[in-house]
Amino acid sequence: MSLAFKRLKVYVRVSLVFLLGAAIVLVLFMNRANKVAFWFFWIRDKDEQVNVVWLILWTAVATLVSWWVFAFGWGLWRDMREVKRAEASKRAEGRLAEREAEIDERERRIDRKVKEAIASEEQHGE
Repeated sequence: MSLAFKRLKVYVRVSLVFLLGAAIVLVLFMNRANKVAFWFFWIRDKDEQVNVVWLILWTAVATLVSWWVFAFGWGLWRDMREVKRAEASKRAEGRLAEREAEIDERERRIDRKVKEAIASEEQHGE
């Protein structure tokens, strides 16, 4: 990507951020005198009027906090799933190690029996 194209891309992104910020400020400024009554889970009186700007700001804050809680929960769920998989892997490795030890013991017994049989054969053959 050429430098001119990168520069254009940066300027377009900065312009979009600036325009979005200006739109947010404009909405807040134009609604500064408006009031509204709203319902919120029996916590507040529906007849009480609240400034729209405060409602917008608190809604934005609640949205950000909700997103943070969701992301935290999602990460926690992924971590729990990863721990469960790691524990299953450890158990499988443990079973494999036990099986290998069992096979090694069987091989040692078989080798000992073969050596005893060879020694017995040599004693009877003499």
